[in-house]
Amino acid sequence: MSNILLTGAGGYLGAVLQQVNFPLRHTIYPLDLGIFTSPFPYPYNKIDLKTGTFKRIMFPEDASIDTVVHLAGISNDPSGEIDPAFTRRNNIDASKRLIDFALAAGVKKFIFASSASVYGENDALVTEESPLNPKTHYAESKAVVEEYLLGVKELNPTIFRFGTLFGVSPKMRFDIAINLMVKDGLTTKKINVYGGGEQYRPFLHVEDAAAALLLIAGQMPTSVYFSGQIYNLCSSNIRIGSLAEVVANLTESEVIFNPYDHPDIRNYRMDCSKFLNRFGMEFTSIVSGVLSLKKWVEYNTLVLDNRDYYTIEAWKEYMKHESTIL
Repeated sequence: MSNILLTGAGGYLGAVLQQVNFPLRHTIYPLDLGIFTSPFPYPYNKIDLKTGTFKRIMFPEDASIDTVVHLAGISNDPSGEIDPAFTRRNNIDASKRLIDFALAAGVKKFIFASSASVYGENDALVTEESPLNPKTHYAESKAVVEEYLLGVKELNPTIFRFGTLFGVSPKMRFDIAINLMVKDGLTTKKINVYGGGEQYRPFLHVEDAAAALLLIAGQMPTSVYFSGQIYNLCSSNIRIGSLAEVVANLTESEVIFNPYDHPDIRNYRMDCSKFLNRFGMEFTSIVSGVLSLKKWVEYNTLVLDNRDYYTIEAWKEYMKHESTIL
């Protein structure tokens, strides 16, 4: 078992990771910026990675942290475009600071949640060796941190390039594609598609992302399967328009293809065979995830306008105190 410093513990993926960890019994030291105000089922230490102190909070001596799982930061393209300077401070500068602290603390494993968005616009099926082509400040921030982390070999870094996540979490989100489509399909009976709908995206259930992170966290740090490795991870590559049709069928709604005024140039399909061939995980299907989301939405209809379910709104509120433009 590992002693894990978990950043972003109060977020969408961090909450599910703590659920998935229950039977695994890793010791988790959770940190989070705390931008969400809704009640949260797991306690965490509120800390800003840009300013938090090294020993007292991040790496206390009595914790014997051997692994860092780094999820914290602005977590999607729209939020990253609000204030590019803030995105750099929060995603790049804070991550580099955490990496430096982890090295000084003698951490043996550093696992970073990157994103498929680093591939940007690419018509080919991309592997981990494909050139990066980030098109947004969020994607660029992930690419920069990847490069910096891979240069710190003492941390035996492992990087996951996750597809767009979906599924139920104790800290729900409705600003990601599948979750939003399910909510809109059930509440308005319409699913809007922008950017033409022909663009591909890879998708991954949030529980599968958590399981993959914990799988790596529980391994020997110097294994050739982990140290210095990058893994694409998704369960499905699907066109946005086709995805909308799948969700519409399951929610008894209709798909609205909006005018092609603002084409979405982000287009990528991931080859995830490297991870699957080595570890053989089984993934949650889109249909199964949608059915679970459908039950959650139907049960929680009265709270769907909660600001905390929309990451961009939570960041806007937080940035009022820090941002140079809001």
